[in-house]
Amino acid sequence: AGVKAIGLELLSKRPGNILTAVKVPAGIDGVKLVKTMQGKYMAYIAGGQDPYKGKIFRIAHLGYMGGFDVITALTALEMTLTELGYKFEKGQAIKAAEEILMESWE
Repeated sequence: AGVKAIGLELLSKRPGNILTAVKVPAGIDGVKLVKTMQGKYMAYIAGGQDPYKGKIFRIAHLGYMGGFDVITALTALEMTLTELGYKFEKGQAIKAAEEILMESWE
């Protein structure tokens, strides 16, 4: 929900529970997106492998993950995309994720 809220498209029509693969928006360098998130914001996502290298990025959510880990990843993604020149309304990814997390928080 968070990535969709800022205009990004999922790779899969039926994403699994292990990770979310997201298409890199037009005009954005997918390799630089991954390097910036990891190197500057310390949010460890993965890039795509051939033939998707530079075209997608993957956000894992398997294992020990909590709701605030999702918020942290989305915040780093928004900051990275802003830095790389992608235009969107800031805060919308976090807002969408918070709504879902609050519905299912235990």
